[in-house]
Amino acid sequence: MYRSEKEKVERALAYLAAKNPGLGAHVSKYAIKKGLRRGGYAYFDYRDGSIVISEEWLRKVDHKGLAALLAHEALHGALGHWVYLKEGKVSHPLLWNLASDVEANSVIEELGLWDELHSATWKIAYSEPVSWRKLSYLGIGPSDPAELVYQKLLDKIKNNEIMITIEDQRGKREVHGGQGWDTVVVISDVVESVESEESRIKPKSELWGGDPEFRRQVQEGYERFKEGKRDALKDVASTALAELIGNLKVAGNVPAALERFVKPAKPQLPWNLILRQSLKDGSSFSERTWTVPNRRGLEYVPGYRGRASSVWLLVDTSGSISDDELSTFVAEVVAASRFGKVNLVVWDAQPYIITLTASKSRLLARLKGLKGGGGTLARPVLELVLKRSRPGEPVVVLTDGYWFDEDEVEEIMKKIKRKSGAALLVTTEYVPEPARRAGWRVLKVGRRGTTAP
Repeated sequence: MYRSEKEKVERALAYLAAKNPGLGAHVSKYAIKKGLRRGGYAYFDYRDGSIVISEEWLRKVDHKGLAALLAHEALHGALGHWVYLKEGKVSHPLLWNLASDVEANSVIEELGLWDELHSATWKIAYSEPVSWRKLSYLGIGPSDPAELVYQKLLDKIKNNEIMITIEDQRGKREVHGGQGWDTVVVISDVVESVESEESRIKPKSELWGGDPEFRRQVQEGYERFKEGKRDALKDVASTALAELIGNLKVAGNVPAALERFVKPAKPQLPWNLILRQSLKDGSSFSERTWTVPNRRGLEYVPGYRGRASSVWLLVDTSGSISDDELSTFVAEVVAASRFGKVNLVVWDAQPYIITLTASKSRLLARLKGLKGGGGTLARPVLELVLKRSRPGEPVVVLTDGYWFDEDEVEEIMKKIKRKSGAALLVTTEYVPEPARRAGWRVLKVGRRGTTAP
């Protein structure tokens, strides 16, 4: 049927281009290699932007199934699922792989390749592809990003509400949780470290060359990451994702699972009035000082001096934050500048934009083009604020509440509450319990802009 493996790859890419031109144009940029290691596997190689597929899988699938597999692995690359593993941001790699497959397969389904993927996985693994439907009983939906799926699974597992057994294509198994529904899931590889795979890729087994410029960009990003530039990997994924969405927009079929990257902003919500009043109340204070005479003329009593403080605004831009949420957060940052200088900290797993005592114009410049993406660790940004804030300065966290390290932040939140003039947490989704126990004021955004204290 196929004269060579190269012909099968070429026919797969041609089928993909005909089925979905936007996705096909993107996938054709990736080099495609045959892996020599025995067994069935496929993964995205973050060192050079290639897709590696085992000899066994290449032999078992037809060109239509191969097209779906290539699209699946390319989506892992564009969505940056490998970044979290490479940077060590997840505690359960196989669970993260499961969440990543759910997100990638939601896009595959919306782009009309579900039947091809289903046929391929039955041939190579005798199982169905992992989809949100398989986990819908846990509250997982078709447009949930991998980060949110991962957090929901973690929450259920921590409470022993479910038991999930995950097996990768190498036969490694992990059992998570305790009692409850037992789901056995077979997943493909999102490789944490591909350096060990180098000797397993058959020499000169490249089946498709891809785009040399794309390969160069990926290689340069990886080299910058090895030199200590932590955002380099994220930049590579963001560039790939922007191009993919651009291709899909031209074709007029951006799936709902990717809409969070392109949706326009919604109008501001009524809860912002409560937030702004709290900031106004906490944005100034008085202190006793001998440099100011006592107003009553008392000889041995210091005077008072009022001091306007800066407001600390901590904007969560992790992968689970939608463009709607991010636009709302940005609007509140700008509005908060009315009450004095703003210390802006943009963060996901680490603080990565820090702008101190900024004016409105400077804030707008720093916020231009801000995009969500990345894991969510709250402790690093809270530690930064505790260390650098001055007594009495209000601290506001704008987030969706899904933090990987929720169990580790209660004490530091208590310290910030004691030090600050006002400590507020505005969440669009989940309310981290440490915030309530630490005495922070919690404003939860409801579906119609209502608040829940």
